[in-house]
Amino acid sequence: MGILVFGIGIGGVAARFALFHLAANALVKCVLFLSAGNIHRSYSSKTLPHVTGAIRRTPVSGWLFLIGFLAITGLPPFAPFISEFNIAAGALTGGHMLAGVAFLVLLAGIFIAMSETVLQVVFGTPSPQRVRTPYSDTVATTAPLIVALGLAGLLGMWLPKPLYTLLEHAAVTVNGSMPPREVRTVPLPGPVLTAGVPHE
Repeated sequence: MGILVFGIGIGGVAARFALFHLAANALVKCVLFLSAGNIHRSYSSKTLPHVTGAIRRTPVSGWLFLIGFLAITGLPPFAPFISEFNIAAGALTGGHMLAGVAFLVLLAGIFIAMSETVLQVVFGTPSPQRVRTPYSDTVATTAPLIVALGLAGLLGMWLPKPLYTLLEHAAVTVNGSMPPREVRTVPLPGPVLTAGVPHE
């Protein structure tokens, strides 16, 4: 929500990709929450010292939780990278240098703060006090998460033109100050997309 408000406040390209961040964030957050739920069902505990080494007990959910964390913190090629990159670029190239730098610093801080906990949950040494339950990963509890993560990856590499057009009009409606095509092009690494006109 903070990234959304920040992007809309900056306006222009940042506002457009703030709205894109809604979809990107929703896809990845569902992977994080539901994989965490699977891990919780396996350990029957929410206490961190008792929930470690998930990669051994629920390997699919453990990997989904780890990859979801990397995606939500802006690792390419997932969709949150595209939204966060363009929001930062919109701030840095739109006369909001201090805000753009602060945005990037805070994102880095979130990554550092969360990484220790995530790595401990996924790769930590299992506690001798952990509760053993019969729960294990199944297709029904992991396949939808794989699909959601795949969609987040697809949107990070290819943005359909109808969706891009929808974002343009939504950004103009929300921000109201910039015609859809009068934007600065921000090239991204590789054949992903630009913040100006999407690939056909």
